[in-house]
Amino acid sequence: NKQAHLRFLLMPLLKGGNLLNMIDAARRDGQKLSPDSVANWYAQTLHGLTYLHWRGILHRDLKPGNLFLAENQEAVQIGDLGSAALMPGPGPHPVKRTVVRGNVTTPSYSPPEVWQAG
Repeated sequence: NKQAHLRFLLMPLLKGGNLLNMIDAARRDGQKLSPDSVANWYAQTLHGLTYLHWRGILHRDLKPGNLFLAENQEAVQIGDLGSAALMPGPGPHPVKRTVVRGNVTTPSYSPPEVWQAG
């Protein structure tokens, strides 16, 4: 049964675009993003990453273009898990040092440890 190996992720339709588009629009218009909004998006992103890691999922391509905003631009959700990898072993995974081999798809957003590993 081919469907037994398929994984699905259901997300709400987020009509606010992505964070990269918002940053580009603000820069183009000579505006600055609200520090309160940035702090809110940052906290939400950290909560989302914590949940993914606890479930044994490494996103591996986290960048502003993969952070999607609700229409009111207050809620942010992590998207595009096409480069994600599962951590080895059974979950849930507490915070620990685990190495998952493979390339991160957007070098300019790679964490330092990826560059150090060579």
